[in-house]
Amino acid sequence: MAREKCDTENSMMQFYAMQLPDANKTINNLRDKVPRLRTSDQSKVNSMQEKVTGLKIENQASKK
Repeated sequence: MAREKCDTENSMMQFYAMQLPDANKTINNLRDKVPRLRTSDQSKVNSMQEKVTGLKIENQASKK
């Protein structure tokens, strides 16, 4: 019984050891992606702010 438990634990450790490089690669890819997404989001925010400002100016001009 103890031998089976040890074999099971060793098998699980081997499984996790094999999965670790893929998990690390995924983590690194996601870390690389975060700054690009933030930059893209900020660019969209800036564009929308410009549109809002333009519409506010148009709106005020039409009220006069």
